[in-house]
Amino acid sequence: MTDTKLVTAAARSDEASRRGGAGGSGWFGDVLVGVDGSPTGRDAIALGDALRDPSGRLTLVHVLLSQGPSYRNFHATPAWANARRMLERESEASGIVAELTGMASASVGGGLHQLAEDCGADLLVVGSCSRGSVAAGSAAMTHTGP
Repeated sequence: MTDTKLVTAAARSDEASRRGGAGGSGWFGDVLVGVDGSPTGRDAIALGDALRDPSGRLTLVHVLLSQGPSYRNFHATPAWANARRMLERESEASGIVAELTGMASASVGGGLHQLAEDCGADLLVVGSCSRGSVAAGSAAMTHTGP
């Protein structure tokens, strides 16, 4: 198993060298990372952090599937308390400091899209699921800015 802190540091160093210093126009300012508590979520966290401008914001998010009406004040619910604990564990395990948020939604994709808009994210990164055609342990990204 790779140490995501080392992978992230190496990726930033390599990228900074290619761009002639820290930062640069190719980095993303506000990066949103979808996390579900699985190992692929940690891959997504490492990728999101590696692509984030050093002065940018990294936000870890969790979308809770909700069949009924969504909670208007989701952050005051026991479901959010559980999701927040999971996000804190994943952030700590990755060695990365990030903002944390989440929401309840009828679909994970719809919730991630809404959170990306609400947070003004430039990039959305998610880990692959074990049911997908992408190999486990990878992460995907979507540029949300202009």
